[in-house]
Amino acid sequence: VAVAYRGEAFRADPGPVYYLNPADPDAYRRLFDSDWAREQSAGFQVVDLWDADESAAVLATLGDKATRSSEKPRIPQTPLFLAQAAVAHAGAVAPRLWFVTRRAQPALADRLELPGSVVWGFGRTLALEHPSLWGGLIDLGDHAPDDAAARLAAELLQPDGENQIAWRGDQRLVARLVRVADTAPRLGAPSPENPASQPSGPGIHADATYLVTGATGGIGRHLASWLVAQGARHLMLLSRSADGPGLNPWLDSLRAGGAEVRLEAVDVADAAAMQHLFAQVEASMPPLRGIFHAAGVVVDAAILHLTPGQFAEVMAAKVDGGWNLHQLSAARALDFLVFFSSAAAVLGSPGQANYAAANAFLDVLAHDRHRRGLPALSINWGPWNTGMTAAVGEKGLRRWEAWGMYMLQPDHALETLAVLLASPEPQAVVLPMKWPPATDRALAHVQRQPLFRELLRGLPQVVAVVAPPASKLRPKLAGLSSRRQKQVIVDFLQTQVAAILGWEPGHEIDGGQGFFDLGMDSLTAVELKERIDVALDLPQSLPATVAFDYPTLAGLADYLVEKLAAPSAPAQLARLGLNADLENLSEDELAALLAAELRAIEKEK
Repeated sequence: VAVAYRGEAFRADPGPVYYLNPADPDAYRRLFDSDWAREQSAGFQVVDLWDADESAAVLATLGDKATRSSEKPRIPQTPLFLAQAAVAHAGAVAPRLWFVTRRAQPALADRLELPGSVVWGFGRTLALEHPSLWGGLIDLGDHAPDDAAARLAAELLQPDGENQIAWRGDQRLVARLVRVADTAPRLGAPSPENPASQPSGPGIHADATYLVTGATGGIGRHLASWLVAQGARHLMLLSRSADGPGLNPWLDSLRAGGAEVRLEAVDVADAAAMQHLFAQVEASMPPLRGIFHAAGVVVDAAILHLTPGQFAEVMAAKVDGGWNLHQLSAARALDFLVFFSSAAAVLGSPGQANYAAANAFLDVLAHDRHRRGLPALSINWGPWNTGMTAAVGEKGLRRWEAWGMYMLQPDHALETLAVLLASPEPQAVVLPMKWPPATDRALAHVQRQPLFRELLRGLPQVVAVVAPPASKLRPKLAGLSSRRQKQVIVDFLQTQVAAILGWEPGHEIDGGQGFFDLGMDSLTAVELKERIDVALDLPQSLPATVAFDYPTLAGLADYLVEKLAAPSAPAQLARLGLNADLENLSEDELAALLAAELRAIEKEK
């Protein structure tokens, strides 16, 4: 067991005990490059106590000390830098990462600490991008240090497949998605048992003001139009820039519906500007009764290449904006405050760890308000069909459909919104799904995820997934010359790149053209690396940066041919005349053998 504590600079002491600056990404790389980490040939687990006690006696890389629910979260630097260092770790066995928080999840929590919420959204995405690194998420309650350490040790040493866990006293809780049909009576939605049931709640009032952030975006426009159709007659619309295609005709249509409409160019993340705007609404408009926070920014990047700046840009709209709305409305008599969160916060979303993290904060903030008796609803929307088809492309749509998930039609989404506004629940996930997923591969994946277990009841179990033809590549290379191996690998790579980019099979690619000139990005580069790992079944996984280091078909093929030709560790030891198991050798015996080989090499020169 090794322990890492916070310090001003990286330092390694006997024990082993390490000190590192949590804000220094290089410190985490040095931690994974330490002698102790390199000695763990059987692999090891890392527990990040980002929002838990520093006294837990486990391998821990510690972030900032726990903060109270009255504080909004900062960028999760420790999880980000820790994950990036783990991805780049050169060891033969990937470390398993566990993230520990305290009262960051609403499960039976009498109080919540908001900063840890972002770690959960980040972790769920890490699980998808780098499943070989994934351990899980654990949320502790008011456990004393020794009790907390014992529960963490039990999770690490006696795993049962659960990877999203909350401990409340002696109770162990696990995360599950449940069908809305099963909870229809609680949500107030029509159900087979009560088809005539109708939503009932505060409703939309003509003598009230409704504020919409992100109002000029695709979702915001549909939402504002729906509010007018429901009887709203006073709208305060916010957008960072009060312009956009077709904006004036759309505003005219709202006014033609009988509504007073004001559009303000205000950044919801700007606390001072928002305070001024709330004062303006109070002075010149009817009472504010409802707020819809639909603002958001997407900056996609794989975790390996995600920067704190990209995190901050996405968190500004969601976290800072949501926090400002919460603070400014807490003393007002609202009927509802609705956060337009994302399914990414619950499911994870490859390439969007920052977006998933930011939306996870909104989810927990809604639960925190609910516990305080304040109105709040966070909706984890799936993708809306609001021009998003062009943004994600046909390839993205095919991926969603393969997993049994489809785009939300705006009219259907808004009908669902009407039901949820009447619900007492502070959070709901809205995803149009057709299950089982279209492919056995997708079904097998979700069946391995405990989160989906309730949704999969009654579906046939997929015992094994048929391996893709590419997995038979390694035997095809046996006995071939290096020149012929390269050609076979180039053909394989061409097929894989075409599939990743959504091109037709047989699409010709110039062997000297850069992957990123073809349209690949950091996320698809990681996908290519994973496909190569499976196909070649190398004893050691390729570096996560392999497509960046060798960014053409020809260059990557040359590297792989060289990698295949390199003798493995057992082969090198056999060359030394070593036939015994390494575990039966002492360090002195192994050192003597290596020294003898080095002397022999010197004599040959």
